[in-house]
Amino acid sequence: MPKIKIISFLWLALGLFASISAYKSAVAGNEIVETIKMALLMLGGLGVVIAIVYQAESLVENSKQINSKINFDKVENSFQLLKDWDNPSLLEARKFTRNIKKKREQISNEELLAEIENTNELEHSLVMTFNFWEQVYLSISNERVEKIVVQKAFSSVYCDMYKRFEVWIEKSCSTDTKLALKSLHEMWKS
Repeated sequence: MPKIKIISFLWLALGLFASISAYKSAVAGNEIVETIKMALLMLGGLGVVIAIVYQAESLVENSKQINSKINFDKVENSFQLLKDWDNPSLLEARKFTRNIKKKREQISNEELLAEIENTNELEHSLVMTFNFWEQVYLSISNERVEKIVVQKAFSSVYCDMYKRFEVWIEKSCSTDTKLALKSLHEMWKS
């Protein structure tokens, strides 16, 4: 609002100057008419200028509100991922990956792949867990989440899981999934 008052004052000063100029430059006998015409013209112009300034200020304010809403939604989406990580079905699926973690250093890649192939629950667990990680990657890539929040919460867990099951990812996942999971690992491994 202060901008509108300042612009209105300046416009009225310009209108006064224009009216005085119109009075001085008018043909003898038409001074009053020309001055009134100029004053009314400037007054009409003031209405247009105020409308434009008001519209511009509204656009700036709307832009700020939209950016605030986007930032709020990003934080909410980030915490929704944190909540999803503890979803009962994903929590149950992660039990199988933790069992492999305990013995991963003692088994070869071939033994790991054979165990995954022979244990439906483990394979289902891996598919479900790495689908979640792919969702995390897509959320980060599409800027739906606060990257830093998600990274702090998940990076060490993900990098550990990725290394543990990299041989399975390379053998069993689609090209797009492999690319997403590898990109997420590259993003977070440092």
